[in-house]
Amino acid sequence: MSAPIAKAPLIIDSKGKLHIPTYKPFANETELQETLAAAPSILPTAEIDNRKFTNLTLIGREIRINTTKQGKGKIDLLYISQTGHLVIVETKLWKNPEACREVIGQIFDYAANIQKWTYSDLSNVYKPRNLYKDIKRITPDIPDESVFIDQVNNNLKKADFLMMIVGDEIRQSLETVTDFLTARLDKYCRLALCEVLTYTQNNITVVMPRLTLSTKIIERTVLTDKVIEDIPKSSNTGSLKSFIKIFVESIPGITDVQISEFIADIEDSDKFLIDVNRQSISIKIKNFGTLLQLAPGRIFIDGHKLTGSVAHRNKNPKIVRDLFTALIPYKQKGKNDSNDIDSRQYLNKSVLTKNRPEFMEILNTFARNF
Repeated sequence: MSAPIAKAPLIIDSKGKLHIPTYKPFANETELQETLAAAPSILPTAEIDNRKFTNLTLIGREIRINTTKQGKGKIDLLYISQTGHLVIVETKLWKNPEACREVIGQIFDYAANIQKWTYSDLSNVYKPRNLYKDIKRITPDIPDESVFIDQVNNNLKKADFLMMIVGDEIRQSLETVTDFLTARLDKYCRLALCEVLTYTQNNITVVMPRLTLSTKIIERTVLTDKVIEDIPKSSNTGSLKSFIKIFVESIPGITDVQISEFIADIEDSDKFLIDVNRQSISIKIKNFGTLLQLAPGRIFIDGHKLTGSVAHRNKNPKIVRDLFTALIPYKQKGKNDSNDIDSRQYLNKSVLTKNRPEFMEILNTFARNF
């Protein structure tokens, strides 16, 4: 992932010299979870509600829970505040592409089942330590234990807690689903999206949490399976929805979620434009032209158009040769017009499924030359 320089902190040393620290992404989700577990105050929950979600205590990591959809699951991180409100955290990294529907559905599934818990369940997870005593150590002025337990149980019953999806970069497709949920939830809950970025400078690590601009604090009254099932598989226009329906029916083994996530990858890049109609999608490079096309039953790069565009703009033909060489593992056997780079090159469906990250890197590498 390229360093998000625009989000980087600026460090001024004792001599007044300005430094931009080096972006250091989390190696994996375990590292992100360990960071959040060691320092709960990193989470900007007070910005959401400084009365309910301050002074967090970590109840546990990777907490096993029964779920509605999969039978069993694990909550990445679970916290409780000084007022007995829970914070459920699901961590996701950009380099681990996962359908936005799945991420949202997962955390809602956990929340729906956490709602059935009581203070006793939380206390059992926290054992052998005493949950109330540890909370009181952080916040001495909390109510007596019996009163606090009643508060926790009441908050659980009402689903009065906070759900957070925390990652190194929040994707546009995830933000769009949050907009959708604002109009659909019918139980009392809150959902927030949070980025946590890390930078290093002279052996010092700077951790920067940030609620996304489109974070919505959703307040309703019931968590139901219907909410999860209704999360949209595509957050795009009617034409795109129509195309996706036709496209997935034409290529067995590709789902609407996979094609939607591929399109989200393209939309999140500043290198591409998308031209959509009901019968095809053209992926274009800004100030250049069409690079990739998707049509019913076909994924292809038109070599003739591509090499013609390069010649017309006096670009280096080696760039095109390098692109076509990189695409060799993804070519659909027996479907290409020829091995000539001036011909149409058909690609197999893996570029939209298991090999999507590598394929996106190829496209981005090519686009960076224009």
